[in-house]
Amino acid sequence: MSKTLPEDWLWAYHKLRSLSVGRTSSAFLATLYHLRGDTGPFYCKGGLSKSRLVRKES
Repeated sequence: MSKTLPEDWLWAYHKLRSLSVGRTSSAFLATLYHLRGDTGPFYCKGGLSKSRLVRKES
């Protein structure tokens, strides 16, 4: 499991918001990213695009 940093959640939240994901969904997905390093697939930009945030193992 990768090391989680406190700023991981904030970075993921801002990244998701920049992809036009809603506030509630962004908070939930940022929490998943912070806890497990992966958001799983999600729709962004009004449902036109499917994306995923994954933390790189170092």
